[in-house]
Amino acid sequence: MFGIDISEYSLKYATRLLKQKFNENQFSLNLGDIQKGLDIPSQSMEFGLMAEILEHIHKPEAAIGRMKNVLKPCSPLWIVVPINGNAMDHITNYQSPNEVELLMTNNGFDIDCQNVFSVKQFNPKSKDKTEIYVAVCVSR
Repeated sequence: MFGIDISEYSLKYATRLLKQKFNENQFSLNLGDIQKGLDIPSQSMEFGLMAEILEHIHKPEAAIGRMKNVLKPCSPLWIVVPINGNAMDHITNYQSPNEVELLMTNNGFDIDCQNVFSVKQFNPKSKDKTEIYVAVCVSR
């Protein structure tokens, strides 16, 4: 298992969690920025996960392209993207699942399955309009 993050704190936290279930030789977490590239051989990964990343970066198309490059053909990429998120650190505020779907399909992926979860599903009294879009995309 390989992972990157731009936050040293997040890497330390993830390492602590992973050590509870895995041996240290079973995972590698590294400081890095997907916008600047991935030090991973092309077509070497069997699956990918981009959880709450696309809304934080200036060029999501480049990040998706980098993931497509490192995935083996027809490999799945799981994505998790907030819709109408209210976080101040979001560079892009995706307005609908269709917007994310278009981003993925325009960059070489097909949507295999998807779902949208509303904050209100879990807390009916919440005034938060955020939804979470989860999809499994398959590289073409």
